[in-house]
Amino acid sequence: MTNSTVCLNGASCTNTLGSFVCTCAGRYVGRYCSLDNECHPDYNYCNKNGDCNVNVSENDIAKYSCSCHDGWTGDRCDLAVVGLPFIDFLVCVIILFILHLLLKLNRNHGFL
Repeated sequence: MTNSTVCLNGASCTNTLGSFVCTCAGRYVGRYCSLDNECHPDYNYCNKNGDCNVNVSENDIAKYSCSCHDGWTGDRCDLAVVGLPFIDFLVCVIILFILHLLLKLNRNHGFL
């Protein structure tokens, strides 16, 4: 089968024993190269914060997933991970603020 209409969007068609294989061009995937590849840099599927993976099923359905870079999480790597040092810093600030209020109350009203 060398019919160029089988493979779409500028793909090349290669005969195999009793079948064919499309080699997709550009941003297309799938058995016939008919699906837009959302992992293509033009689509920015993982928000530039991760590596995009595409898996095309035998039914020509594309599923996308992201492997997030350090510091990012979420299905599409769109959530920043707040590290523990930042949380520790916030806890210290809150404790210092509470101590400041207690000392101020003690000075003004003699509670302690």
